[in-house]
Amino acid sequence: MYRIPTWDARLPGDLLLVQGSSILDNLIVRFERQLNPLAPNGFTPSHAAIIAENNRVVEAVASSAAAVDSADQYKAAFESKQAELWRIDGASALRLELALGAFIHDFQSQAYSWPNLLGFAIQAAINDLHNPIDFGVVCSQSDFYYLRYVDLAMFPNSTLQWIDTLDVTNLTPLDLRVAFLEHETK
Repeated sequence: MYRIPTWDARLPGDLLLVQGSSILDNLIVRFERQLNPLAPNGFTPSHAAIIAENNRVVEAVASSAAAVDSADQYKAAFESKQAELWRIDGASALRLELALGAFIHDFQSQAYSWPNLLGFAIQAAINDLHNPIDFGVVCSQSDFYYLRYVDLAMFPNSTLQWIDTLDVTNLTPLDLRVAFLEHETK
């Protein structure tokens, strides 16, 4: 994994982490910090998405676990250092395209999991390590499943074996960032 320095350098298959500014985003950041006090200070993403073709992103939002939306909404956040772009080492454009197409096919009809989001809030409130609600998919979990598809598409030369160490049930955008930082190549 490595960071992409400019918005214009993004490519389909890159991963986007965003620290939003809405009330919900601020609550998510607060919960994430409570659940992961050892995470690096500073940028704390509240949302995760995948860059797609034609200036689009694939993201888990209210309408779907894999909704296709305009990427324009994130450009200002990236330019103001409220977003990061990450690229997967060694993944060809074709493998990323195949993985993203399969992911969208499999997840687009799934609903966003508001109960999971509530579970993260409960988890933070009671300072527990496990989300008591595991029902459906939120944004960070969508990115995890996309990474799983990329891992399979890259077989046997995947650079993503580390994703097996992540706990998808309890995965937040901050957990994704910590994993990306731990596996960052320079």
